[in-house]
Amino acid sequence: MRIKVKWMGCASIIIEADGVNLLAVDPFSPIVNPPRNIELEEHQSLQAIFATHGHFDHISGIHGLLASSQAVCYATKAAAKSIKRQFANTDRVREIRPGEIIDLGFATALPYRSPHAKFPLSLGVQTLARAVREKRLKEAFAITRKHLSFPERGEAVAYEFAIGGKRIDVLGSLPKKANNAIRPGADLLVLAYQGYSDNLSPAMALVKQAMPKKVMLSHFDDAFPPISRCVGTKAAIEAISALGIGAIAPKHGEGVYA
Repeated sequence: MRIKVKWMGCASIIIEADGVNLLAVDPFSPIVNPPRNIELEEHQSLQAIFATHGHFDHISGIHGLLASSQAVCYATKAAAKSIKRQFANTDRVREIRPGEIIDLGFATALPYRSPHAKFPLSLGVQTLARAVREKRLKEAFAITRKHLSFPERGEAVAYEFAIGGKRIDVLGSLPKKANNAIRPGADLLVLAYQGYSDNLSPAMALVKQAMPKKVMLSHFDDAFPPISRCVGTKAAIEAISALGIGAIAPKHGEGVYA
């Protein structure tokens, strides 16, 4: 069985086995022009959808995937509440807890605590200044209000997936410090690369602890301007590669085999 992980923008990924889309994590359609919508007909085969936390840019694609497939969605308490309230009041949204093994038959998923990025004040000031400079203050406030209406509540988790003899760890946000909950040696680490003025330091601390065989960066794109911004990934790719670890910052829709 060949396991491939595809990046769909922001922190959204799809895990496929032998060309069949089976798992989705943090589905979201970037707010860009032209739009990059989730092609629902491509995901009718999905069996499970996972949310790392409840922010809108990690769960707003879930309702469409639930409607177009028979998948079950797994999320922590705050995220599950937001999903049901905003998008899909359905019994196919299941509340989970860190440490609870989810057995899908063909794969398992283990959620573990992974703190959300702590946005520094300086980054907020830079973002506000950029919105003023670009005359997009109204858009910035609209996205900020939406963000605040989808709370994280300190519940962010990462997932350790075991599928087809491979282990894949997925982090939807970049913690400030290395995470002791992550086990070393994954075949692939999907690592969100955004949230700080200096993303390289926390990213490398985590990579050195996890020492996976490969790293795929995510969440580095300008998915919801003017709040977000494209983050340069060259330094991270070079630093990770210097450790003898394969590293990629994929293009939208591009994947890597675990």
